Amino acid sequence: MRNIGCPICRKDEGRTIYRQTLTPDAMPTAAGPMHDPEHVHYRIRECSGCRLRYSSPIFDEAGVRDLYAQAAHTNVRSGEEGNVKRTFELYYELIRPHLARRDRMLDIGCDTGMLLDVARRDGFREVFGIEPNPVAAAQAAAVPGSSISRAFYEATVYPPEHFDLITLIHVVDHLVDVNDFLVRVRGHLRRGGAVLAVVHNVESLLERLLGERFPPYNVYHHYFLSKRTLRLLFERAGFDVAVVRTTYNRYSTGFLLDKAPLLPPILRRLGHGVLRTLGADTLPLSLPLGNIGIVARKPAATGSGQ
Repeated sequence: MRNIGCPICRKDEGRTIYRQTLTPDAMPTAAGPMHDPEHVHYRIRECSGCRLRYSSPIFDEAGVRDLYAQAAHTNVRSGEEGNVKRTFELYYELIRPHLARRDRMLDIGCDTGMLLDVARRDGFREVFGIEPNPVAAAQAAAVPGSSISRAFYEATVYPPEHFDLITLIHVVDHLVDVNDFLVRVRGHLRRGGAVLAVVHNVESLLERLLGERFPPYNVYHHYFLSKRTLRLLFERAGFDVAVVRTTYNRYSTGFLLDKAPLLPPILRRLGHGVLRTLGADTLPLSLPLGNIGIVARKPAATGSGQ
């Protein structure tokens, strides 16, 4: 295990919000996967300076690699493909007004390539994706004109100032050395180039309702960001922040009912019955579901090109 601190204040000073629920026998190993990684968490702390929440201590580098190597790819639920694609279109609409040019785009953690396809259809000449999961990477490679790498971003070589847009959809809060990562992203952007990131909002209504049961409180997440701390994080890495705002997700009413927290099974079954009777179980809804997005730019004039 390794201790980490607040990436904004660069220190580990604050209070413990939730004690660690991860037990030694649940640790991931090369011999087998971790038990129920989405429902246990590290100790969660809150920085006394900026109030950013973070996990510490966390698995060491080898443990993090084992954890992700053993994670199964989650397929999009049948019937939800169009809604998930619309969600990526809604994300892209955040960045679209801030694009100075459409030459090359990189999506780090591109999954099956839906955002790459959205950018390609909007006029990007070349679209690049990074996706370590082999199942998802194979699907992303089917996007016309795409170039997909299965290596982690830190091990991938791109020329400096190569991209007009870099996207990080539910990536930033999973990182360990987030400052170094964002500085590297800035170096790969052209001057005036843009970055879009989406993360869970630790100040969302869902977190206030669920407390320690907030779904992002698990061993896959190292940082828990609000609009304010997300802005500070990107400013700390040398970006000019254009906008930070709530994002929307598109899902069917039936899917949302299945995922509703704290709903007793009997009420969930009754709800599905009512929706089917009304013919509304596949009705698509775009809602703010606890995520926030940031659009930031690399300054047009820099001294070092980084």
